[in-house]
Amino acid sequence: MLLAALPFFTSGASAQLTTLHNFTGNPSDGSTPYSGLLIGSGGVLYGTTSSGGTAKHGTVFSLTPPVTQGGAWTEAVLYSFAGGTTDGATPCYGTLAVDSNGVLYGTTEFGGTKNDGTVFSLTPPVTQGGAWTESLIYSFAGGSDGATPLAGLAMEAQGVLYGTTEFGGAGADGTVFSLTPPAKQGGAWTESVLYSFTDLVGDGKNPFSALAIGSGGVLYGTTNYGGTANAGTVFSLTPPVTQGGAWTETLLYDFTGLTDGSLPAAGVIGSNGLLYGTTQAGGASGRGTVFSLTPKNSAASRIDLMRVDWLRSAT
Repeated sequence: MLLAALPFFTSGASAQLTTLHNFTGNPSDGSTPYSGLLIGSGGVLYGTTSSGGTAKHGTVFSLTPPVTQGGAWTEAVLYSFAGGTTDGATPCYGTLAVDSNGVLYGTTEFGGTKNDGTVFSLTPPVTQGGAWTESLIYSFAGGSDGATPLAGLAMEAQGVLYGTTEFGGAGADGTVFSLTPPAKQGGAWTESVLYSFTDLVGDGKNPFSALAIGSGGVLYGTTNYGGTANAGTVFSLTPPVTQGGAWTETLLYDFTGLTDGSLPAAGVIGSNGLLYGTTQAGGASGRGTVFSLTPKNSAASRIDLMRVDWLRSAT
């Protein structure tokens, strides 16, 4: 399991902050990290910066804890994005995902064949201290395909990746996509647009956030805009009964932009049959909310979101 138990802070206790690394933004370091961190085996932290690195298009980095308590953490730039048509550029808000072999997966907002963003993998070296190997898994093409993936990826047990794009798709209002790994090592990944947001009343548009995988492979997420008041939505996407069929989208909640909040930029998590999330605006003071969402028939519809089940140790 990748994530250890979180420390318990008692009410009123003062937590001590320690700066583990200061980014310099020079060619040998990253700059401007937007995304969260991934915790690997041995407490090693993995993350991305949206700029910096050798080509100033962002980096993937690691931070290794000191051997002795109180010592300095060691930062290493695992990869510097080159941009252009053959590489990604600007990894944005998405936290990295990792498989059982320690391979990291993420998205970049720009770069690739059409400069509409990419999905990449980063494979650890065979020998300790060697170079990590980056591969461009997919370049988004815009149009009926997705464009501009801002969020990270969700990985299910068979290694299929699920994500969202802010734009592109049939309605140019964003997509939910899947990437299926190749049957043979070194083959091409297969991308499928599972759903295109339409911007019609009763549908969301422009998802910013990562997805969560629930029981039965149901995907849960938010759109930053769309819905009746264009204040955002919470949706689910249910896989088809027969292979190759259409996924079914359901609008779980349509924000009004009033006391219930508006513009959910982050995704949702689940516990005990409820969904939890945030909105960046709206609410009683107009400055955002934290919300829970209860199924209409909670006895018959239990939402068990797997937040860390498919994350393995990065070695």
